[in-house]
Amino acid sequence: MKPSRAEAVDAKVLFSDGSKKQLNRFWRKQPLVLVFLRHFG
Repeated sequence: MKPSRAEAVDAKVLFSDGSKKQLNRFWRKQPLVLVFLRHFG
C-alpha cells in the first residue's frame, strides 16, 4: 500500500489571515489531517 501523502494533491491554500501556503509544507515532517469545514447559517 502506498503512503497517502504520495497520492495527495499539492495545492495552494488560502488561510483566513490572507496568506497562501503549499499543502506539502505541512506533511514534510509528520502526517497531516486536513478537514474542510463549511459553516451553514
